[in-house]
Amino acid sequence: MNSSLAVALRWSGLLLLTSMLGLTLSCSFDDSVLTPQACSTDPDCPTGKSCVGGFCLALYDSTVDGEDGTETGFACGQALCLDTERCCGESCISVAADPLNCGACGRECADSESCVDGQCVCGGAACAVGELCCDGSCSNLKSDDANCGACGASCSDFEFCVDGTCVCETGTGAVQICVGDQTCCPSGAGCRGLLSDARHCGACGIACGSGEVCDNGSCRCGDAVASGQPVCGFGESCCGQGERNCVPSNDPICDCGGAECGVGQLCCIIEPDPGNPIESCVYTAISDEHCGDCGQACGPASYCDGGQCICDQGFLDCDGDPSNGCETRPSSDVEHCGACNAPCPDGYVCDGSGQCALSCQAQLTDCSGSCIDTAVDPNNCGQCERPCLAGELCNGAGVCALTCQAGLENCGGVCTDLQTHAEHCGACNDRCRDDANATADSACVGAQCEYACASGYGDCDGLDNGCETNLRTSLEHCGGCGLSCGSSTDNATASCVNGVCQQVCSAGWADCDGNPANGCESNVYTTTNCGGCAISCGGGTDHASESCPSGVCTLVCDAGWEDCDGIQSANNGCETNIYTTTNCGGCGLSCGGAHASASCNAGICNLVCDAGWEDCDGNPANGCEVNIYTTTNCGGCGIACGGAADHAAASCAAGVCLLICDAGWEDV
Repeated sequence: MNSSLAVALRWSGLLLLTSMLGLTLSCSFDDSVLTPQACSTDPDCPTGKSCVGGFCLALYDSTVDGEDGTETGFACGQALCLDTERCCGESCISVAADPLNCGACGRECADSESCVDGQCVCGGAACAVGELCCDGSCSNLKSDDANCGACGASCSDFEFCVDGTCVCETGTGAVQICVGDQTCCPSGAGCRGLLSDARHCGACGIACGSGEVCDNGSCRCGDAVASGQPVCGFGESCCGQGERNCVPSNDPICDCGGAECGVGQLCCIIEPDPGNPIESCVYTAISDEHCGDCGQACGPASYCDGGQCICDQGFLDCDGDPSNGCETRPSSDVEHCGACNAPCPDGYVCDGSGQCALSCQAQLTDCSGSCIDTAVDPNNCGQCERPCLAGELCNGAGVCALTCQAGLENCGGVCTDLQTHAEHCGACNDRCRDDANATADSACVGAQCEYACASGYGDCDGLDNGCETNLRTSLEHCGGCGLSCGSSTDNATASCVNGVCQQVCSAGWADCDGNPANGCESNVYTTTNCGGCAISCGGGTDHASESCPSGVCTLVCDAGWEDCDGIQSANNGCETNIYTTTNCGGCGLSCGGAHASASCNAGICNLVCDAGWEDCDGNPANGCEVNIYTTTNCGGCGIACGGAADHAAASCAAGVCLLICDAGWEDV
């Protein structure tokens, strides 16, 4: 009930009661204490009261009961709030259930959360610190593969979430972040460019043939293109200088400097010594000088991975010109601060960490908005826009000089610390990433390279020779350094396939119990394991038995029986008796015919010809087909009675040749 109405009714009831009793109220009092003052707006009311429902009421008056017994009486805008509500702005809000004001005014629950008893919950429970409600479930965005870094940001197949970023594992156990058109491939293959990587062309694990390149996800040899498989057939390679074609692998044209190139290699012209070009097999997936194809070099500050030129760490290709490589340092370039085409506002600099700021980081100088190390920059040596002369360098102390200061070495006109610089580790231009199968993430510590290896390779010998070990095939380091596959066992040879130890079974044997210790223990040329583990030939059938020659279930018929209908079952194996005149010695071989009676003896047809007939063509199916009472077959096959004689004609009577004289003549 409205509090002002309650007060008015109480006052009216008191007057009615006194009238009924005939009483006269002789005492005097100020009825304004009980009767609320009428009003139109708040200014009509005294200090401390508001105009609510046409009466001036105190902002809180717990003496007035509501209809449901709940105390009411504090005003909020033009309404009275219940004690279970709070005044948020000018509205009465149930903070126990409102997700925009949960437990307190303005305390908003996150998306997908609801407000229960004044607490934000997700799927019925409150999320822990560091978790966020994603589609009705609490999720840690730093480790949840389905919500990595943000709700709904799921990692792709074979990726997993680390610190809110989807990463892909390499064969060494290191992780990569796949960029651009790269895809995370399984078995430690890492991030691969499926449009250009000849070892993963169009899909993970699809390798092109020897000498072929991967062009937009399809293997290519010259003008021939194949998707999902090599272009060239078995025993062929893609060979030739300039225009390549599929030819037999032993063709002289496939000889490349005395060797035949393998999968992922092309025969390219290199110059180990200036002016001395030679042929050499090159892995175009990782060669900086022949990236993706012969002669296709990566520019400065970039390297080749998966047949694509990738920018060195700390550099970007913002102008799209491959000839100058990755020309931009986003850490300090005021026009590309932190990313390409992200200029800083006027008055700001790019502070050396890729952030627009009002000033540069320590030891860096603002040179036209770019933060420069003037101690070594030959174009801004000691101060902005003070270039060193030709032949001079900035010696590390901000002075143009002919030599660097102690502890630094002149590498291409820049004074460099050979102890820590990965591009000049121990010596100028000795780049750690140039060593075998190393990547640009390799570091230089104490003038020695600490390698970050390319996918599938590891630095297992600890020497300064790069990532020398192929972790996909090495028996001693299969999938990781020190992970040995052991030695060969019974009927099996140990092998490393894509970084996983496997037993390669001898022909006719298989590992059916899954125990590598006893090798390939099962003979798969038996009827219980025919061609593979637990592949049964089904046992014998009617008039037959099963065998497994060379791993193929074969029906062996009993003597005198044959499988003529091609149906093999328990009651219909070799169903036909081939010792009958309809199937004598084989399916459908009929025995007997016209002018004869026949029998089949152990699969051999025996004919008994009628008198005057003979089997002259040797085909028992047509019986005794020749009448031997004729002058051409008289008494036997091919016995002719000869032609007509002088005044006489020949005839055959009961198989005997006779001479019949003409009328008036006699043989005397």
